[in-house]
Parts: sequence; structure tokens; C-alpha cells
Amino acid sequence: MESNVDSRRPGPTERSRTRRYYVSYLVPFVLFVLSLGAHGLVVGLGWSDPWPAVATLLPIVPAVWLAIVVVVFVARSDEYQRRVTLQAAGVGFVVMLLAALTIALLAAASVVTVSAWGVFGLGLASFAVARVWMRRR
Repeated sequence: MESNVDSRRPGPTERSRTRRYYVSYLVPFVLFVLSLGAHGLVVGLGWSDPWPAVATLLPIVPAVWLAIVVVVFVARSDEYQRRVTLQAAGVGFVVMLLAALTIALLAAASVVTVSAWGVFGLGLASFAVARVWMRRR
């Protein structure tokens, strides 16, 4: 008879907790994407004040909600999940730093004019990829 104590596979409780995290992450993520679309629509249409300012700051609300979801997930996680999530966040942070440095140097040399969205996207994508990769190790 084999013991599952040393198994790297998450148990049913941990799988349920992770599934709950992904579901709770999905709602603010969809709202974030929709608010970015609303921002583009309002700014693109050239509406008058105060709508461009409201549309510009609107994505902050679901972004804060996303941050709260991640913090709550990490706080409720077991040691393994916490380690994986924090390591993935570290990878995402380093990728964001390197992307910001690269873009800043290229912009200083007037080689390229890139928005900060590239830095944000690279950091977020690298966090997601690193988390999946580290869980499979």
C-alpha cells in the first residue's frame, strides 16, 4: 500500500481551493478587460470631460480586486502553494524589471516609443506561465 503523503499532486481540498481561486479571479479579470475596452472607446470617441478621466481610472477598480483575490489565495494556501505562487510572482517581477529597463533604454535613445502596456503584459504573462511551470515540476 502506497502513501499519498509525499505525493506532489494536490489533494481534493487543494484542487477545490485552486478551482475557487480561478473562478474568483475570472470575474475581476473580465471586468478589467471590459474596462480597458471602455477606456479605449471613450478616449477614441473624444468625449468631453469628465468621461475620459473616469474611463482612464476605471480599470484600477478591478485591478485592485484582482490583487485582493491573489493576496487572499496566498494567505489561505498551504506551504507548497504559497511557495509556488510567490516564486512565480518573483519571476514575473524580474521579467517586468528587465522589460521596463529595456524599454526605458530604447526610449532614451529614441529608438522606439512603446507604451507601458508591454511591461504590464510581459509581467502578467510571465507570472502566469511561471506559476503553471512551477506547479508541474
